[in-house]
Amino acid sequence: MKKNIMLIHEMTPNPNAVRMISNLDFRVGEGVAFNKAPNIPMIEAIFEIDGVKEVFLLDNFITITKGNDKKWSSLLDKVRDIIENFLPFHDPEFKIEDKRESIKEFPPEVKAEVEKIEKILNDKVRPALQGDGGDLRIEDLEDNTLTISYTGACGSCPSATAGTLKGIEEILKSEYSKNIKVKTDQDNTNFFY
Repeated sequence: MKKNIMLIHEMTPNPNAVRMISNLDFRVGEGVAFNKAPNIPMIEAIFEIDGVKEVFLLDNFITITKGNDKKWSSLLDKVRDIIENFLPFHDPEFKIEDKRESIKEFPPEVKAEVEKIEKILNDKVRPALQGDGGDLRIEDLEDNTLTISYTGACGSCPSATAGTLKGIEEILKSEYSKNIKVKTDQDNTNFFY
């Protein structure tokens, strides 16, 4: 039986990313970002649209990131049509084979610190990033320097590498350690599947 779908879109702070919100879930559990078509029919169909560079799914939203050379006027209706046709039959609990190049395993003493930072990020940072159609992941913690990578609307957003990064650092200085520094690993593709 086909489920009824409600779908709205909103622009994000990143002019190349749009967030679409539905009454149905796109992804249950951890958010997932793709920079190429996986074996998931709805996402495969979206990547067939010329200009789509990334797809990020979490809960009841999907963020589509386009290339600089494309206009939303030529993409938005195509994306909406695909979602409206596929989402009612889409399994939001889809399994993916983890093909990330590497997933950092932290030593026990560092893992405990990363867990403290993750809690702060979950409480203070991620809700705002996810509200704008993006997310982040911790890549490394070494010598009071936290390396993160962005995805979704945050991945190519000009403000993510400046203002947002400074905001994250200030929150962590206040809530975790006054000596922490935060940087991005902009070349990191490990977050993608």
